[in-house]
Amino acid sequence: MEPETFTHAVLTCPARTRAQDLLLKDVSSLGPDADLWTEPLLVRALGEYITDTKTGFPPDMTTNTPTPAPQQPLRPKLCSP
Repeated sequence: MEPETFTHAVLTCPARTRAQDLLLKDVSSLGPDADLWTEPLLVRALGEYITDTKTGFPPDMTTNTPTPAPQQPLRPKLCSP
């Protein structure tokens, strides 16, 4: 079991092999100097991969944390005539 890193979530996770082969076959690195970041088609492929696989990274980035209710009810500002 590999640690859940961005590279693992995108490039090496066995559960996503099919999507990796289909969308990211030309991507071998996610480092800052990788071709991915200078090739628009590869950036688009990464976006499609993240969307299609519902990859969330870090894992808790999509946690729905409820917003606390305001202490006093909000009142709309009225416009002066």
